[in-house]
Amino acid sequence: MAEKAVSKKEARERARSYRQGLRPGPKNKMDTAIARGFFEGAGGDERGAALYYSLPQEVDTRRIMRRLLAEGKRVYLPQTSPAGKMRMVRFEGSRQLAKGPYGILEPTGSTVLDKRMALPILVPGLAFDRRGHRVGYGGGYYDRYLKNYPGLKVGLCYEACLLDEIEVDPWDQPVDILLTERGEYAAKR
Repeated sequence: MAEKAVSKKEARERARSYRQGLRPGPKNKMDTAIARGFFEGAGGDERGAALYYSLPQEVDTRRIMRRLLAEGKRVYLPQTSPAGKMRMVRFEGSRQLAKGPYGILEPTGSTVLDKRMALPILVPGLAFDRRGHRVGYGGGYYDRYLKNYPGLKVGLCYEACLLDEIEVDPWDQPVDILLTERGEYAAKR
């Protein structure tokens, strides 16, 4: 018998509980493995990537960002507005960061990613399921941004936060690939 889909509320609670219990040493090892997986697989685009500036309990994207910049590749980070809009803006160094409307560091530049470039985009989430659906923080920013996004959508999460099935809403936008510390998974649709 198939397991019932987990509600978004339960998925959020499970993921938050897991993340809060993570110790720095094991978290660092998992983050390193995920970054390595990105560069060995999904991160192979020579132009760069769009990603997010990670919060302390999220999969750490800063090492990915630093390497992309060191290799001369383009990096784009989200810039949000309280009105629910998000765009990806070119980031070239830490002096270009300021706290956005939600206290998250965002780029201060104005060079917006043209979605037609179809760069890989790293997508945050509290939890994901094997079909590529995600549970975020509830603002819908990524769902709106990812709608009709032509590039590879890569979800980053810890294996413990990868569930079999999460309940979805019609507006939810799945990712194409999931990267955990154990490897890369193609979303099953």
